[in-house]
Amino acid sequence: MRYSVLQGNENGQTCSGDRSALLAGGLFSSSGALADWQTQRYDGGEGAAASLRMGKYNLSLSCSRSQRPSLQFTLVGKSFPNLHASDDVEASLAFRFVLEGGASYTERFSAWYYGGDGAWTGQIAVGEAFLVAFEKAGEMQLLNPKGGVVLTFPMRGSGKAGKAFRQDCRLGD
Repeated sequence: MRYSVLQGNENGQTCSGDRSALLAGGLFSSSGALADWQTQRYDGGEGAAASLRMGKYNLSLSCSRSQRPSLQFTLVGKSFPNLHASDDVEASLAFRFVLEGGASYTERFSAWYYGGDGAWTGQIAVGEAFLVAFEKAGEMQLLNPKGGVVLTFPMRGSGKAGKAFRQDCRLGD
């Protein structure tokens, strides 16, 4: 598999144009059904959350103006393919957004697993490139520290969530 990097920086952000190496995770949830992102707004319009339930996994991204420019990442599940999860484990994870035409955008972030809650959590630094990729991607892959696909999330409804992150949390300014 070839992975061609077109752009990168010290924050772990990369763009790629090699689609063949990026579609291994597929567009479907573990149950085989596509899911939609659900968006909630709170704190009088100064916070937003987007969530996706996919089989036995729940993914949530949330923000508030007081936390900008970041998103709180929470992924709940007791076990994860291609990702060791035990209490107090820290890992460098990434989201890879697969865009139309085979291009992609990748954002790395640190996360911690809390065994009692069965949840990975962390903060993701968010800029304009992340939001554009989040809103426009056909799929979003969660990558393990070695770059292997852990889970692949559909992105239907992500445009509405991205708009809420921009308006309510002032992300991407």
